[in-house]
Amino acid sequence: MDTKPTGFEFQEEYDCGPFALSHALNLIGIPSEIEDMRVKSRYVAPKSFLGGMWKLIYDDDLGTDEKGIKSAIKKIGATKEEYHSDNPTEALIFIDNNLSKGYPIIMFVNYSQDYDDDGHWMVCAGKLDDYYVIIDSAPDGYEKIDFYDEEELLDRFVWYEEDYEEEDEWYYDIYLLAVKPNNTPSCVKNISKFCNELMSDEDLQEWWGFYLNDLLDISNYSFGNTEGKILLSEIIEKHQEKIFESISYWLEEIDEEYLEYEIENYKIVANAYEFSVPESAVEETILSFVCSLIGTCLYYN
Repeated sequence: MDTKPTGFEFQEEYDCGPFALSHALNLIGIPSEIEDMRVKSRYVAPKSFLGGMWKLIYDDDLGTDEKGIKSAIKKIGATKEEYHSDNPTEALIFIDNNLSKGYPIIMFVNYSQDYDDDGHWMVCAGKLDDYYVIIDSAPDGYEKIDFYDEEELLDRFVWYEEDYEEEDEWYYDIYLLAVKPNNTPSCVKNISKFCNELMSDEDLQEWWGFYLNDLLDISNYSFGNTEGKILLSEIIEKHQEKIFESISYWLEEIDEEYLEYEIENYKIVANAYEFSVPESAVEETILSFVCSLIGTCLYYN
């Protein structure tokens, strides 16, 4: 990639759609660049350059609609399952069923929670016990990574009539897109393996796509704990001390604390997706990992 792959990051103005799309793709093992997601999802910026002049865009035309999101998913080579109804019980069943299969859910939800709410895109990344793990790119008002119970989640699908005063003047309108991988690993079912680390570390959030991109190359897109394969996280763990000592010895300019931090981040991401390699490729894998690690420490510190 020409630029750093998008991690789990806060959006800029009106581009929650491209960021939600990128976050969902991260979860199914497809790194992406946010500018490419803006193009593929037909994102409309607050102003555009037309005929040598800046043209302001009306609010109703800003952002990304569901047609743009669906078009982008198709262009990327993933698939999707669409759900649209006013039935909260059925919606929760749809969400739970897809999460159990490893499919993240892109959700269209309320934002300002008043009658002229323009709506907002966010992602359900999995479940931790009875709570839904939400990744929300909105830069204010919400946590980037948060836990919702059923009631809190359903509240985001409530919309209001213009003259809202009474209880019967609000309604559910639930629009969901389950995004399905195509021969790439999903970390949705493993959310409990990395959720706490991800929530507490903003650098890990921002650089998640970078680690994912490296590990896809190192593992040659191999994943799953199956016979004849070894988990990449176990290989790193087993040889971590030797890798640390060798790099520290030969490259004194690399801060040892930072080096240890980067190794741990690679392990977290490798474990989340269950990257694995054939038993016969362990030495080659260690060499590839060390090269990636040195590059990360020297060029992205």
